[in-house]
Amino acid sequence: AALAVVGLRRCTRFNEQVVEVIGFEDGRVIVKLPDCLGGHLLGVWPRNLRALPEGTVVELRNLSNANANLNGQIGTIATKELDRCKYHVKLRDESTKIVGCTKVLGRSRLWDVELAPSHQGFLKWRGGENCL
Repeated sequence: AALAVVGLRRCTRFNEQVVEVIGFEDGRVIVKLPDCLGGHLLGVWPRNLRALPEGTVVELRNLSNANANLNGQIGTIATKELDRCKYHVKLRDESTKIVGCTKVLGRSRLWDVELAPSHQGFLKWRGGENCL
């Protein structure tokens, strides 16, 4: 399930980050940060996790049957129904789909950033004599 980290006092840089639940250990929830943020694993108390806030970027996944074609689609959380564990996800084509909380993968707003160097070759100094 995708959740948001809140209320950490020591490692505040992780507050408001989207995470995915990986497992449980000694009363803590083991969560994973998105790969574009290093994919680090954190052990947090359940009180430090909340449902994804409205506006969070998500990817639909593990949908079956009639909605399987939506797997991999990107959208944002429009509204949530916590009592039913459902999110209303607004897709790129402006349609809205209602999906279960376990059917979304929370994404950082940097989810498609390419971290590999984009240049080929080496940098070259030009006009260095003008710097003196």
